[in-house]
Amino acid sequence: MNIVNLPEEILIIIIKQLDTISLYNLYTACFRIRHIISVYRVVKTCDLSLNTMATVQSLKLNFFKDISRHLQELNLCGISDLTKNLLLPAMNKLKSLKTLNVSYTNISIFDFIELYQNCPSIKNISINFMFGKTTRVRLLKDSLLQCQEVFKNLDFVNFVGNLSNLIYSQLPLFILCKSRLKALQYTVIECDMTTYENEDSEEKVQFDQFSIYFLDGKNSSVYYGFMHEMLLFNMLDFQKYEVIIIIRLNLKSTSLYATPMFKNFFVDNFDLNVDFIQDFSISIFGNVIVMLWNKSTTNFDKSFFERLSKKLKPLFPCPFISSRSTPVPVKYDWFYTTPTHSDSAYRSELCGFSYKKRRVVEPDCILNYDEQLEEKREVQLSLLFNGEIRSGVSFPSQCSYLSKLTYLSVCGQVKYCVNFFEILFSSCDRLVTLNVEAPPICPCYAAISRYISFSRSLKNLRLVDKRIDFKLVFSSLSECKTLENINICEMSSNSFDICDPSTLFKKCEKLYCLYAYGPVSDKTRNRKLQILKRARQKCQKAHIKVNLFSHSRLAYDPFIDVFKLNPIKPV
Repeated sequence: MNIVNLPEEILIIIIKQLDTISLYNLYTACFRIRHIISVYRVVKTCDLSLNTMATVQSLKLNFFKDISRHLQELNLCGISDLTKNLLLPAMNKLKSLKTLNVSYTNISIFDFIELYQNCPSIKNISINFMFGKTTRVRLLKDSLLQCQEVFKNLDFVNFVGNLSNLIYSQLPLFILCKSRLKALQYTVIECDMTTYENEDSEEKVQFDQFSIYFLDGKNSSVYYGFMHEMLLFNMLDFQKYEVIIIIRLNLKSTSLYATPMFKNFFVDNFDLNVDFIQDFSISIFGNVIVMLWNKSTTNFDKSFFERLSKKLKPLFPCPFISSRSTPVPVKYDWFYTTPTHSDSAYRSELCGFSYKKRRVVEPDCILNYDEQLEEKREVQLSLLFNGEIRSGVSFPSQCSYLSKLTYLSVCGQVKYCVNFFEILFSSCDRLVTLNVEAPPICPCYAAISRYISFSRSLKNLRLVDKRIDFKLVFSSLSECKTLENINICEMSSNSFDICDPSTLFKKCEKLYCLYAYGPVSDKTRNRKLQILKRARQKCQKAHIKVNLFSHSRLAYDPFIDVFKLNPIKPV
């Protein structure tokens, strides 16, 4: 049966399940769908982030005009061409909007104050902690008082900003001093935002729940210092809160601190032990989450812990020993292991005369985890090679677990067999995200380029390698039509020949991000970045986020979050 012939009540159920891109495609193709959307007010959420509609021009579409009046959630995170003047006309139509995300855009807090006047129904905001292009580090008191009057009406606030403004300043607390928030969130990242002068706040910020994320994509071992020496935590009375602190350097290294209430929670849900704390006297480093709940306003009942378990589950990937056939715990989704060879790397055999030996190279190491992953329907898998396998590694040509993979990360010292990526792209027919950090002894870009066209599902690709032939890579990636997000990092110190990606932009119609990293100075960065921007303009793909960075810098943002470089992420 054709979808347009279905009863209206069935179509409404279908419409409610679709993501924004699918909904837009159906809207443009079918008059009956357009009629239902405009008349029955069924679309409450619009996500224009990290997809091909991630441009301010989408706000001018008839589709957006038809859904805007009854829209409750609007996600504009990461839209690079978003400005206040272009957003204002759309805000006039958003009469029911409750949640707005304009983080990682050019929208400032002062912009939001003006936007709020046009859309006072907003209760939840995610926004960069910046105040426009002004070079003033001392903000006008009247402007800050105006911010207080707006923010006191909100239920949820997420500030995205740098360490100085969010952790070592009372300025955010001053803005929020009249607020009574259900939830507050700070997302602390490495960024180039202006550092503003402190504004003393005598009032304590009021919240039910407060989450602070310290996120650094590259320098995961960054040391922040002792929490009690940070101005923010000095402003908080530890005894009023139940607290969880999670510190992760990488997949294997986890430090977990909490108040005694959570003693059994982490053992029961994640098989992890907790160090109990009575104050903020610990030091923090790496990627960190600090979570606080107000004791007087939070009901710590069964449903609270069920919600918390579901929320924290993505942060705790489960290790397993590759040489054991024991099935992994079904309750986890993300697993990691260090592959090992069942025998030693070389065997010595007695041959002929006494004591004369012959070295025989061991066969390839075949990574077969069918038994361990037998009970899982979908699997996210990280393979952390440690250099102990001296032979080549590959996947079995016939196995079931490869077809279950939705995420795969391969890192560390290893030698991949010539058929490694051929089998990977041929057999992983549900693989969405692939992260490859090639070892110096085994470049991977050529093999990936040769076989990536075999993939029918891959959306996100991150490749770290040396002496990459960008012309070859861009040409080959263009044959993988499903690609949406590409990160390529050139790690050599003297090779970075970025080239025109126009073919890639034209053929990969779902592409929304291309990041490139390499050895560049500020001067050469701007010149090479223009190559990417000109290609975007020539192909009329304003929604594609292009950027070029020094390979020594890998700050966190939503476009690299998908690659799971560290388990810590906003949840």
